[in-house]
Amino acid sequence: MTVYPQEYKLNCTKIGFYLYGISMNIDSTALSSYTNCDDRTNTCPGTVLVSSTYTLRYTVTITWDGMTVSSGLISQSTTGDQMYQCVLDNPSDGDDRIRNLTIKVPATAPSSLTEVNQTATTITVSWTALDSSDADGYVVNVTSDTDTVQTVQVEGSSNNTITLDGLRELTTYSITVRAYQQLLGPASTISVFTHICQQEGIYLMHDGNCYTNGSYFFDNNVNAANEAISCVLPGTSLTTGQWVRAADPDNPVDCNSNSASDPFRCTSVTSPAANVSLYLAQGLTTTTEGWYKCCLPTNCSDPNTNIIFANIFRYSEIESFTVADLPSDMTVYPQEYKLNCTKIGFYLYGISMNIDSTALSSYTNCDDRTNTCPGTVL
Repeated sequence: MTVYPQEYKLNCTKIGFYLYGISMNIDSTALSSYTNCDDRTNTCPGTVLVSSTYTLRYTVTITWDGMTVSSGLISQSTTGDQMYQCVLDNPSDGDDRIRNLTIKVPATAPSSLTEVNQTATTITVSWTALDSSDADGYVVNVTSDTDTVQTVQVEGSSNNTITLDGLRELTTYSITVRAYQQLLGPASTISVFTHICQQEGIYLMHDGNCYTNGSYFFDNNVNAANEAISCVLPGTSLTTGQWVRAADPDNPVDCNSNSASDPFRCTSVTSPAANVSLYLAQGLTTTTEGWYKCCLPTNCSDPNTNIIFANIFRYSEIESFTVADLPSDMTVYPQEYKLNCTKIGFYLYGISMNIDSTALSSYTNCDDRTNTCPGTVL
């Protein structure tokens, strides 16, 4: 039930008088037709089942491709249930015999096919379920380029959600859903791109990891095209996205050249997700380090664009300074809590935490290569 074309046979068994004509039709189109049959001399190609009663079976092989029924050189376009007739033409003084046969086929495609969730290697889709009278279940087909990746049969007309796994990240897939009864019906199709990151909306990616708004990046880690910070907006095509230094919003990064005042270069990907990747082409200075914002899929001057910030710094930076484990019991002293200061960047530094002018902790000549200071490696 999972693939086109689908092939099946129609069998019409005749019994009785040896002179007759016989045909099998869909609507007004004859798929096979034999006249002046004489079972005594086997003038027509039926298969003899019982010779004494002139019982013969006539067979037509049908191919269904989702739009057209065909048998040999004969074809007929059709939608929905397929209505067949076998007509036995008796001699002039006998009545014709007619048998009707219906093959159930969904007339409509499942509607509202939508991606509802994804990870780097899975996609979950849903659709509007058909009534039980219109479907016995569904077939979900996943392709990449022209290759079929997987095909899944979902039994039951009310089962309208499936998670497809074993997919590749950063890949565009075509997902097709068809209802089935005795045969497959018409299709609904969507295109889905698998991302490494699952954040909704715009996000940053670096070295295979995902980063949210306000993330920090050490300049030594972004100084080559293959170490670039990628700014990504899923589900959109790039038009005029850009990177801009927050302190100098009127002078966006020139992707094609670099200078002391603009040390970056960038590359872009138009689709299936808007992507502008930023990397250092020469060293940062005190005036060029700091906050940069990425705007997608249009320029930062567009009020409807999507914006995300990244801090690109020299040496070391304080990534965060937070309080943790505040007491839940407010009734007694002493109250105890923690201050956490997270450092990122160059391995040589000193660090302290103070209240007013009093140092609560102070470490100098730290070297992260040899763990000379008692920070917890994250």
